Parts: sequence; structure tokens; C-alpha cells
Amino acid sequence: MNRIWLSLLCGAALAAGCATRPPATAPTAMEVEYISEIIRHLYRWHMDETMLGDTGNFATLAVWGRELRPALDADDHSRFYEVLIPDLLYRIQMKKADYILAELGLRITNHNFKIVSAERLEARPARPAGAEQVVFPRQQILDYLFGTRTNQLFPSDALLDRMEAAVQAELPTIVSNAHRTAQTLYLAPLSPVSNDLWLFWETQRMLIKFSSDADLTSETYWANKKLGVRFYDLDDNVVVSLAEVAGSNAFVTRDWAARVLFNCVVHGKKFILEPQPAKPAP
Repeated sequence: MNRIWLSLLCGAALAAGCATRPPATAPTAMEVEYISEIIRHLYRWHMDETMLGDTGNFATLAVWGRELRPALDADDHSRFYEVLIPDLLYRIQMKKADYILAELGLRITNHNFKIVSAERLEARPARPAGAEQVVFPRQQILDYLFGTRTNQLFPSDALLDRMEAAVQAELPTIVSNAHRTAQTLYLAPLSPVSNDLWLFWETQRMLIKFSSDADLTSETYWANKKLGVRFYDLDDNVVVSLAEVAGSNAFVTRDWAARVLFNCVVHGKKFILEPQPAKPAP
């Protein structure tokens, strides 16, 4: 992750408004700039008007964080972190990968902690023992979210070329004649705190999700593009609630599909995959 970019993006105002900060030795997941990015990710992908409205009852917004230490294999040096935003009733699980993928002979690493999951809680959690705390003035964080709501970060041209090749390679496995005609796709902006990347495949009415423990901006991921590619048909794989398809990961909710479409079409980048020549018969 480009720390200079993060510092410029988050601005000095948020840092100045922080009531309590962790010591310099604290995990990077609790740095003020990084927490700001976590909250902005929630704002873009998870928050709705009711969640933001709930903050009106608080003068400040507290964020708690603690390192988790699950049992790991001997050669797995990954780190895990839990971030709680009690006033928003949110728990975020994060991971900083560092392990060997034996079947590919690769070391999978992250430059920083990345979101693994984000869930809304039913009740306000208690502050865990030993958790670090960062506190933001409420209005300052709302001003920050409003001021950065259209900020965009996209892959480099080289990475876009790799991604385009990865998508092209997958098209025939989903739609047999997709490579014979031009295909229009929209790419959602990258998030510095997530290794998920979403595309809207307009021509075929599908959503595409790329995900991996490896940083999506790394050569490791795109050199092994089979990792974590999932397609969701907007006609067949969208439901109102996942309770309708309990136990299946082949579906997304209507609310999530709408968020993906908004981020891809409104905030994203449009590109067209040109037809590929047919392979000669053997």
C-alpha cells in the first residue's frame, strides 16, 4: 500500500481530531489513516441512511482494535485483527497474510491488514480487554466521508492488462460465445483495505468478484489468476435475503448487487474487451 497516498487522502484534520492514539508500536491496523480507510470502505460498501442517522446520538465515534491469535500451522505467520465500531454496531475481521501456498510454490503476503469480513451486530459490544482505542469527532468523520465519497483508486495500466487477460481467459467457461463479440465491463475502484475487486459484466448481466489473500496489486495474484474468481448472474444469483439459500455462497443479496452496480457504473471505469479470433480446429 502507498502510505504517502493514504496520508494525503485522509488529511491532517482526522489525525488532529483523534482524542486517543495507540503507541507507535501498535499494529498498523490501528493507525489513524488506516482506520479512516476502513470507515470509508464501510461507507462505500456497507452503510445506509439508518446507520449514518444513528451517529447523530454521539459526539464522537470510537474505534476499538485488538490482535487475535488463532492457532496456525507452523509455517503460517499471518496476523489477525478485530476492529469494533460500537456506535455503528460493526465488527470487522482483518488479516495480514504471510504463508506458503505449497501447491503453487508461492509465498502469499499482504503489505497491510485487509478486511476479511464486516458484519452488523445486534447489540452494542463491550470493549474487549486490552483493545486499543481511537476516537474521532463525529462531525469530522462525517465531513471526511462526504468529502471523499467520489475518490477513486484504480490499478496501474500494467495491472489492468493482466486483469483483462484474466477475464478473457474466464469468459468461454461462463458463456461459450462471449469471446466472439465485444464485451463491456465496468470496474469498481480498488480499496486499500480490501483484497476484493468487483466488475459488472454488462453484456452478460453478471457480476464478477476477484478475491485473494495476496494483494490484488501484486504480480503474485495476476500470475495465478485462477485464484478466487466468482461469477454472479443478475437473473439467477440474486436474492432478497441469504436466508433463502442458507449455506450457499453462490448468491448475493439484492442490496449487495445494487451496491456493486453503483460502485462499478457510477464510480468505476468502463472498458471493452475486443473479440478474440477463433482458435483453429485441431
